[in-house]
Amino acid sequence: MSEARLLIVEDNEEVGQMLALFFGSRGFKVALAEDGASALAEAREFLPSLLLLDVGLPDTDGYDLFKKFRESARTRHIPAVALTADRVWSERERDRAREAGFDDYVEKPIDEEAFHALVDRFLASRHERP
Repeated sequence: MSEARLLIVEDNEEVGQMLALFFGSRGFKVALAEDGASALAEAREFLPSLLLLDVGLPDTDGYDLFKKFRESARTRHIPAVALTADRVWSERERDRAREAGFDDYVEKPIDEEAFHALVDRFLASRHERP
């Protein structure tokens, strides 16, 4: 069984660190990126099992960044969860995430246990549990 690897793309350092500590303490190997350019480079090297992508990044639209992940042969297969700071997503935004190809989405602030269950579901479907 291979190691579960998460790439967290989050420009809010506090949120990124919280997620990294949360999943790292549960046996996941975690990499962090704070912007689009570093996220693409990190994904190509780290080859995560799952991508957690903040759609509100300072240097790029998260949806545009997600398209770049899907255009690359090395990263197109990676399941992705959209992260948003908007606690009350409109139906239009949920549709936009689905249309963009995200496998799921989560609003911040994040319920850690529910989020862990979501990540675990994706990794279990790939037979990669920490």
